[in-house]
Amino acid sequence: MYDAIISGYNVEADSEEWLPAYEELVISFVKMNLKYIPSDDSNKTLSALAVGFDTATNRIR
Repeated sequence: MYDAIISGYNVEADSEEWLPAYEELVISFVKMNLKYIPSDDSNKTLSALAVGFDTATNRIR
């Protein structure tokens, strides 16, 4: 991520329902790149897949 900031944070818990606490973190960014390396059934790595998004140009890369 490029030009990223934490723009929100929240924690909630319900003591009467015995549910686990809920945590939320919001990250705002201008541009991001993601690289995913898949594997086959025998755990052999396959070709990497890359994708990105730029909020300034509103384009997927």
